[in-house]
Amino acid sequence: MATPKSTIWSMDKHTQAKHEILRAYLQAWLPIMMQTYDRVLIIDGFAGPGIYQGGEIGSPLIALDVLCKHTYKVVRQKAVRFLFIEKNRKRCDNLETLLQQQELPSSLQCDIVCGEFADILNQELHTLEMNNKPGGLRRKVLPVFAFIDPFGYSQTPMSTIVRLMQLQGCEILFTFMYEEINRFMTADYSTKQQQYDDLFGTHEWIHMINIATTAEEREHFICELYKKQLQDMGHVKYVRYFRMINRHNATDYFLFFGTNDLKGLEKMKDAMWTVDRDDGYAFSDRTNQQQPQLFENGPDYDRLKRLIMSRFHGMTVTIEDIDHYVLVETPFRIAGYRENVLKPMEASSEIKIVANGMKRNRYTYPRGISISFQVEKAMQTKQMKLW
Repeated sequence: MATPKSTIWSMDKHTQAKHEILRAYLQAWLPIMMQTYDRVLIIDGFAGPGIYQGGEIGSPLIALDVLCKHTYKVVRQKAVRFLFIEKNRKRCDNLETLLQQQELPSSLQCDIVCGEFADILNQELHTLEMNNKPGGLRRKVLPVFAFIDPFGYSQTPMSTIVRLMQLQGCEILFTFMYEEINRFMTADYSTKQQQYDDLFGTHEWIHMINIATTAEEREHFICELYKKQLQDMGHVKYVRYFRMINRHNATDYFLFFGTNDLKGLEKMKDAMWTVDRDDGYAFSDRTNQQQPQLFENGPDYDRLKRLIMSRFHGMTVTIEDIDHYVLVETPFRIAGYRENVLKPMEASSEIKIVANGMKRNRYTYPRGISISFQVEKAMQTKQMKLW
């Protein structure tokens, strides 16, 4: 989507999907944080005017709506600060007007700052870093969730994203504008070289695009480079990216999610799998090129079974090992896989449960048990002896 020039513009289908993901994730993230911490910070890096031409609310009001209507009342009782960054003055004013019309809890603080994303965020990060130093105002962890949703790619330098992710307890949901990035690389990247260097935090992108022989390879190289930079420079443990596909089956952009917390990764996967679908868009997990997963019509558990069997063939592993593999190394989420993969495998004797002295009901998989994937080999040995 081209950068709109008007104060308010119409919402497209991909934005609708993105906002559903944002809502679902915040719905899960807020109570988890509030159970442990007294305060959190939510950043909307490209906040916009707060509303669309059709009356749909924008990301700032979605986040506020989640908080104000959350069924877990503690969410509304603890301190939450929203930082809305928007460089367009008219959009800031429109958002300010909308916020004045809201009935917000007294524990909530909303700051609208008009300016460039990187400039404003770096100022904010300086304050947070100073407060977290020995002798600073705050020594406790301040959980941060940042929704970074630019129209282009020139305003989100890797240096700022890395600095943000180095805050303990920070997570990001970032729109990576692949279509624009790729278009200008193809046309003439020489005039955009500094912008690309800033975006990736390295010159490696030049090598990547020169060795790519197909559009699919280029897409993979570019996304993998961005993922690598988040992991290497930002020390982000878990990075997944999701391809947003238009009605012509072409890539519009990618959503990158970064976290250092497994629970955050679990909840983001839940959000991606449960968001409503529409004929105008589709999206898929492309983090592992060998395991692309289109989010449609529910999970393909036969495929997940094959992945699990391939990974653990001939091994005996704990249920926690399998959970970790499914969550971190596949596009699938944990919810549902035991019922739809392990249970049928146990019923058909494809796996053997090692209870390790624990009492368990059949087809249940409590923490501490182990599962043997050596059953096939054992059955073959038995058959050979019988022969």
